Amino acid sequence: MKNIIRYFLIATFMVCLPGTSRAFGLVEAWDAARNFNPEYAAAQHQLYAEREKKNIGRAGLLPQISIATNHTRNHWESPVSMPSSEARSYSFQLNQPLFDVGKYAAFQRGGIEAKMADVQFDLSRQQLLASVIRAYLEASRAQDLLAATLAAKKAYQLQVKQAYLAQRLGTASLLELNEAQAALDGASAKELEDRNELERWQLEVERLTGLDGRMVRTVDNLLALKPHPEIEFEYHANRAMIFNHSIRLAEFAVEASKSEVLAKKGLHTPVLALSAAYSDRHDVDGFPVRKRGSSVGVTFSMPIFSGGSHQAQLRESLASRDAAQEKLEATRRQVKVQMRKALNEMNGGWELKMAKEKLLLSSKSKLDSTKIGLKVGLRSQLDLLQAEQAYLDAFAGLIESKHRYLISHVNFALLMGDLERDMLSRLNDGLGMSSRLS
Repeated sequence: MKNIIRYFLIATFMVCLPGTSRAFGLVEAWDAARNFNPEYAAAQHQLYAEREKKNIGRAGLLPQISIATNHTRNHWESPVSMPSSEARSYSFQLNQPLFDVGKYAAFQRGGIEAKMADVQFDLSRQQLLASVIRAYLEASRAQDLLAATLAAKKAYQLQVKQAYLAQRLGTASLLELNEAQAALDGASAKELEDRNELERWQLEVERLTGLDGRMVRTVDNLLALKPHPEIEFEYHANRAMIFNHSIRLAEFAVEASKSEVLAKKGLHTPVLALSAAYSDRHDVDGFPVRKRGSSVGVTFSMPIFSGGSHQAQLRESLASRDAAQEKLEATRRQVKVQMRKALNEMNGGWELKMAKEKLLLSSKSKLDSTKIGLKVGLRSQLDLLQAEQAYLDAFAGLIESKHRYLISHVNFALLMGDLERDMLSRLNDGLGMSSRLS
């Protein structure tokens, strides 16, 4: 038992040995990802672009002011006696909508789309955060599994050596030697798989953060995160109905469809606008030479018949509004089901972790008993090999369950819409410093 633990610690150190970078935690990984990841930068720029829709919609309700100037010179070739003429003019014009349902609906829709952009960006941010956490935890898991496999391989190498010596001395059978060799070959194959898996997740960490994926930390304990009691499900489900990003986007989609309905109804309503203008024209050969004038007026327009286009557009917008409302309800139901699954995975993961810990303890007891039995002649070398295999399998199973439990917390928080930096701090509390190198 002590040998296996010693081999595991040595293997963990060897896995973390390559590279000279400093080990980093989840907080450092997230800070790096925000500055490095181009997808996050693209989401920020998209947010800035979408926010301008509110200003664009508001501009349609504000006064439109323009100024124009013109300078013309005419040269006459026939008859020759006519002199050249010159004219200069400028004008100033103002237009102010007084009643325009379509422009008001555009302003309303622009504000809704700006709010949707904020929610979409926050969702993209939380999804990137979840991706960083998952990649980090998967790299940490693969690192632990590789270390466990290396420890098992070291133990099996010792078993093969002992079985070979015992077989030559006649105290062990060829079967025991073959079993030990098969276990060693299996560990060697598992080492290749684990190394490929570790490299894959280390590259993913590097892709997301730009940091050296070989310097992730291992998980020492899970005290930072506890499962949620079953009786709190309704509370969390109701909270998710308010803060879940998918639901919020669906709600804004309904509001946007309502503003579209208003815009289509505006096609049947009159449009009233105020206009004012001032002009100044100067003709060198005209009479009078200078002309000035101003005007103020109100423009009224009313659609009478559009060939049925306006009615069709209104029916289309009404159908789209109903579809958006149904999608909102479907999203709410889907999120509630996902919340139930996530809560079950989280609570089930905690119970599985506890069961794996008990299995590890019982496997250790069996291994210790087998060693004693081998000394007194009640157990064979093959029994010891099987007991060590069972213990190492239990150890690897505990590593798997531990990381799956942490990831279930991430999925639950993402559904709740509150996957924030403070959760990184709590997760970081469970990360060990065993892989830290200076």
